[in-house]
Amino acid sequence: MPERFLDVSHEALIRGWPRLRGWLDEDRAGLRLQRRISEAAGEWQRSNRDHDLLYRGARLIEAQEWRARHEVELNLLEREFLNASIALKQRLEQREREQQQRELQAAQKLAEAERRRAEEALAAGKKISEVASRGNVSLARYSRESGKNAQALAHLAQALRLNPENREASGSTAAMLTQLTWHVPLTGSMRSDAGVHSVQFSPDSQRVVTVSGDKTAWLWDAASGKAIGEPMKHESLVYSAEFSPDSQRVVTASADKTARLWDGASGKAIGEPMKHEKTVRSAQFSPDSQRVVTASWDNTARLWDGDSGKAIGEPMKHEGWVYSAQFSPDGRRVVTASVDNTARLWDGASGKAIGEPMKHEGAVDSAQFSPDGQRVVTVSADNTARLWEAASGKPIGEPIKHEGAIDSAQFSPDSQRVVTASKDNTARLWDGASGKPIGEPMKHEGLVYSAQFSPDGQRVVTASGDKTARLWDLPAATKKDTKEDILLLSALSETMGGVTLESAEQAENFTTLRSEPIGTIREKITAKLPGAPSELSPRQRFLNWSVADRRTRTISPFSQVTVPEWLENRIKEGRVEGLRAALEVDPVNARLTAHLGRRLADFAVQQGVDPDEARRARGEADFLTSRAEKLAPDGDEVKKLRDEVVKLLELKTN
Repeated sequence: MPERFLDVSHEALIRGWPRLRGWLDEDRAGLRLQRRISEAAGEWQRSNRDHDLLYRGARLIEAQEWRARHEVELNLLEREFLNASIALKQRLEQREREQQQRELQAAQKLAEAERRRAEEALAAGKKISEVASRGNVSLARYSRESGKNAQALAHLAQALRLNPENREASGSTAAMLTQLTWHVPLTGSMRSDAGVHSVQFSPDSQRVVTVSGDKTAWLWDAASGKAIGEPMKHESLVYSAEFSPDSQRVVTASADKTARLWDGASGKAIGEPMKHEKTVRSAQFSPDSQRVVTASWDNTARLWDGDSGKAIGEPMKHEGWVYSAQFSPDGRRVVTASVDNTARLWDGASGKAIGEPMKHEGAVDSAQFSPDGQRVVTVSADNTARLWEAASGKPIGEPIKHEGAIDSAQFSPDSQRVVTASKDNTARLWDGASGKPIGEPMKHEGLVYSAQFSPDGQRVVTASGDKTARLWDLPAATKKDTKEDILLLSALSETMGGVTLESAEQAENFTTLRSEPIGTIREKITAKLPGAPSELSPRQRFLNWSVADRRTRTISPFSQVTVPEWLENRIKEGRVEGLRAALEVDPVNARLTAHLGRRLADFAVQQGVDPDEARRARGEADFLTSRAEKLAPDGDEVKKLRDEVVKLLELKTN
């Protein structure tokens, strides 16, 4: 009886206690797993511990999970078996990781090799394109010199397509397009009968100061070209005139052994002269306008107080005449140029020499710091200009050369370009880092004595022995320019020339352009650059100007004077050469034609005029005023001028 009760009680307990039943089921599964581990361990032991019999994968994971709960139930052999299995797993995982690492490194090396090959191919292709681009610039220059302007523009367009970063190509294209569409001087009134030897913008770009061979310097309005105030007079030849950085004063240097200060608005003298023992060749303000540095033929440069004109410190001495002295942008140094074949650096406060001299093979006519203070440009009688490191005095690149002697060299405000003036009748732009030429020469009919950038770096003003000072627009590249802008410039160049370069196997041939008429280019440029001029980069302003209406646009991309205003100014000035230039712009303008005829009539009756020249002027005056009447038969002004010519020259009329 008791035995039966216990049996029944046990079975009932199992049925009524599910958790107990689970424990028993789990224990039975664990016992089976342990038996399998024990059997596998025994087989492994009998097989001399062959690692092929060790657990792997799911079986090992299951055994590890059971072992974590039943470690004490394992005997020594079973533990060794599982440990060996785990160790094998770790070795295999390590081996796999190492293999993956090797494969990754191999893939990276392959990718790097492919990248290098691609970069080398790209660099080779880019180098080929750059070389071809430079070649097209050279061909463009040759074509231009041969009078083949259309071919020159096609070569420049090709150069820009091959290398949009070719600054010489973009500069030459802009210069050539400007000169072809507006080939007369931008100003006609900054003129002196004694010649213009030096010219400089005021820092605010509103005025220009010029130096003439008649012992005077003059102030001019930069927009209109009209003279301001009275001349600034010395007792002998004036060599230089420069504005103070605040545009309030001008300092002049003269062969009368003095430098003088003048009011920058009226041209009236200020204070007492600063005196040397011989000719003062140059004078310049310090960046803070508080000091002046002068260079003299008494073999010295000197520092002066900018208000009182009193000397500061000791003279800076050379072994020969000193032609120029300039402050560094921070005012802490001075660079001088001397006939002793050297340029030298000096402390701007004490006047003591710094470092070694920068040497030429001839007299050094001028030396100037770049605006960033990192470089110096010198001009020498050895017919070269040179770039130097300002810190070490070491030369940079090859010498800059013209076909004649170089009279001046100046950095652009951003230190990226240099402009030179030469006795070969040209001024030129050069790369400020390498010394390589950029763009086309700016040509005068006489020696060019000086050339200077405007404060924004987009224009150059030149002074020449042809008795004129001229303004030139030179749009510089900026970060706002895009590749699309360059390609538009390329397309514009081809369109203006009417021909394109087409490749056929190994040859390139000129082909008449059948597409992209100027109207299409105008629409593209106008659509891409709709903003106000102030919102556009210099190159974008040039593109807009190039396709604007030539009758009403400004006379150049950066001028504020419109074509009608410029023509009217030529009439008001009444100079024969100015009126002739105006007729080139507007050949059918009756008023221009009549005024030119009237001025020629005055010339024809002047005393002392060569009889042949007087006869030619008389005939031209008759022809022009007669033609003007036909162009504007109802024009009262034209009729009045014609009547004056008829009366003055005693012409017979029908």
